[in-house]
Amino acid sequence: MIDTDTPDANTPVPEDKPVVPEEKAVPEEKAVPETPKRRRVRWAVVGAAVPGLVLAVVFGVLWHSAASDLADERTHDEDRQMAVNAATEYTARSLTYDYRNLDAFFDGVDQGASQSLQDRYSGVREALTAIMNESQVVATGEVLSAAIDSESGNEYKVAVFAQQTTQNVQQPDPGKVPNLLLVTVTDQDGQWIVSDYGPKT
Repeated sequence: MIDTDTPDANTPVPEDKPVVPEEKAVPEEKAVPETPKRRRVRWAVVGAAVPGLVLAVVFGVLWHSAASDLADERTHDEDRQMAVNAATEYTARSLTYDYRNLDAFFDGVDQGASQSLQDRYSGVREALTAIMNESQVVATGEVLSAAIDSESGNEYKVAVFAQQTTQNVQQPDPGKVPNLLLVTVTDQDGQWIVSDYGPKT
C-alpha cells in the first residue's frame, strides 16, 4: 500500500513566500466648493482690514502735518528770540557811554543798525559830543526785561525795559533812571538789523 500523505524525500518542499501588503491608493483631496458662508467670512475679514488701513494712512498724514507745524513753530520761536536778543543787545550799547571815549559809543550804536538809523546818529553826533563832554557824562545801561510787542512778516517790535545808571558834573553820585523803549528789528537775509529805536509811547 502506498502512503500518499507522506512526502517523498526526493520531492521538493515549496518555500513560504513573504506576503507583500498591497498598497492602498490615497484618495485625492477634493476641492471644497466655496459656500455662501465662506464668502461672507472672507468679505468680513477684508471689510475689517480696510478701515484699519484707511486709519493708518490718515494718521500718517496727520502725523506728517503735525511734525511740519511743530517745525514751523520752533522756527518762529527761534526768530522771535533772535529779535529779542538783537533788541536787548542794542539797547545796552545805546545806554552805555563815557565822555572820555565817545567813539566807542558811536561805533556801538552803528553796529547792527540800519543805514537810516546810523544816519540819525551821524546827524546828531556833533551836538551829542559837545553835551556829553561839557557835562562829563558816564552812563551804563542794563536791560531788565524784553518782549515782542508786535510783529509783521520779518519785522518785530520789541518792548525793552532798561535801567541806566548815570553820573555827571551836576550829579556826581550815580543815579538810576528807568527807560521803556520800543526797538524795531528786521530779519534781512539772516541778519537781525535794528531799524528804529526810541521811547515807547
